[in-house]
Amino acid sequence: MFHSEAKCETNLLGGLYDRGRPLPLYEREYILNRNHDGWGANAIAAQVGHCRKTVDNIVSVYETTGSSFPKSIGGPGRHRTKTIQPVVDVILAEKVLKPNITASELQLKLVADDVCNWDTVPAIRTIQKVVHNDLQMTEKKILRIPLNDIGKLPGHHKRINNTHR
Repeated sequence: MFHSEAKCETNLLGGLYDRGRPLPLYEREYILNRNHDGWGANAIAAQVGHCRKTVDNIVSVYETTGSSFPKSIGGPGRHRTKTIQPVVDVILAEKVLKPNITASELQLKLVADDVCNWDTVPAIRTIQKVVHNDLQMTEKKILRIPLNDIGKLPGHHKRINNTHR
């Protein structure tokens, strides 16, 4: 296997690599073809001059994504999308009713209440940002809300009325 770039280095196994860059696509496809042909990871690693872990990672990414392209490394990251108001309303109501509720429990609640489905439910980190940044909620602030004001919160008026009957 030959790399076209002159700044490549040689690893301990004799394979060429460009520090901080994924293996070239043709090399990744060669590894995947050998894997598909039934070769073991150690045999492929010896053939291409890379460690078994590199081969395992390439095969794992392919099995997960179905693509031979590498996962992106570095870069600006994903931008936070605007969370729709019904989602924010449910998060607010749930945090007031149960201040110690976790972001993963909020995800489950959003799906169970048909506010979102599993394709559109916000990530845990997004929910945490909504609670902290958008709603500016801390446990101390939540505990100061009088109980008679809870019924005025958006999102859970039906559930609140059903529980107080």
